[in-house]
Amino acid sequence: MTDKRATDALDLMREKVEEAEALVRERKRAANVMASALGLDVPYESVEHEAASVGTRLRVKPDEFASFTTPSAAAHRLLEIRGKERGATTLDDAFETLTAGGYRFDTRDPEQGKAGLRIALGKDVRFHRLANGYYGLATWYGVKPSKTAKRGKGVAPDEATTAEASPENGNEPH
Repeated sequence: MTDKRATDALDLMREKVEEAEALVRERKRAANVMASALGLDVPYESVEHEAASVGTRLRVKPDEFASFTTPSAAAHRLLEIRGKERGATTLDDAFETLTAGGYRFDTRDPEQGKAGLRIALGKDVRFHRLANGYYGLATWYGVKPSKTAKRGKGVAPDEATTAEASPENGNEPH
């Protein structure tokens, strides 16, 4: 078993690296703005993609989602991301994060697991898929569910709270 002090030190180091990467992305954006203002090609075309892919990655405990249903685990993760002043997430990031957090998909094939997650998010009115393919909670975007949409078990569509995403609050374990 790993020493808690060592894992805490590693977490602190990761946090410092993420801060440094954020500063680099900020400077790249500034260079892009300056180049654009000068009529030059932007030197860092991929900076927005880098920000999107890094922006939703947060550390996860190995058992964080072990007892959640698919929609509840995803909602919990999105709320955590939002709490860290980050926005929506990609399907790939959600899948990787849930898997790292101990969520067990009904298949060993990652593509089938992602397809199942995509279907679960699409069926649950708590979630909204953005035009860019990212997923967020519908309440973040003022999206009202249609009258024919199905609700997550025991959850009103406008209740996007951390409590709703926990197994103790009516969301049965997987």
